[in-house]
Amino acid sequence: MDELLSMPNFLDLGGWTIGQIKPLFNLFTDEKVAPALALIIFSSAIILCLLFVVETTYIRIKVRRCINAIKKISSRSDFVAAISTVQALMIKNRYLRHSWEKFRETLIEPEPDDHLSPAVILNTSRPQDYFNMAEAGLRFPNYKALPNVLVGIGLLLTFFGLVSALFFTTDAINNATNPKATQEALRGLLHAASFKFYTSIAGLGGSIVLTLVLRHGTSLVESCFDAGGKASICHARVHCIQNLP
Repeated sequence: MDELLSMPNFLDLGGWTIGQIKPLFNLFTDEKVAPALALIIFSSAIILCLLFVVETTYIRIKVRRCINAIKKISSRSDFVAAISTVQALMIKNRYLRHSWEKFRETLIEPEPDDHLSPAVILNTSRPQDYFNMAEAGLRFPNYKALPNVLVGIGLLLTFFGLVSALFFTTDAINNATNPKATQEALRGLLHAASFKFYTSIAGLGGSIVLTLVLRHGTSLVESCFDAGGKASICHARVHCIQNLP
């Protein structure tokens, strides 16, 4: 029984929590804090956009180098002779290595000593079934989660700021000695609340910008794999390989 009495009760935990959070509340009393945090949130979104653009550009450059090298192979017979070179080229490219290894398993290659059969490579599956972003492992899950994170951070800071404003306004009203002091406290609450929404606006704005950049960058990477035409790795190879009827 004595042990139960000595344990802190629920209200004691609440008082301890207020003591830990109150210094943060004091920080939010400065009207410059919310705009500064909003600038940090939006700047972070811009930096993330730049990082994604750099990464996707690097991926596209690596894939297009393989495309350009394979486009130089002008005929099916030349492709048969250059298959070892193509193999080495694909293996070196970590974005195409897995797709190539899976696709080559579907190829029917001529025997070296078979002079009766035509010197062509037959494929039993379409290249686009293997040369795509899913097979390359380019789903960008971390980047796709970031827009929601920005919105969440913005809303979290906004609500935290509003709670801090309500906390100090309530304290001011309780200590007010006349109606004018009460009005000043309420006026301060509205003024502080207007600044707290800066972080929400920055979070939403950064989320929209980042989402648009992610979609555009992803579509550009997809075009390097399976968007069709001569710019695609699949179609760059299809003129060199004879499809099995």
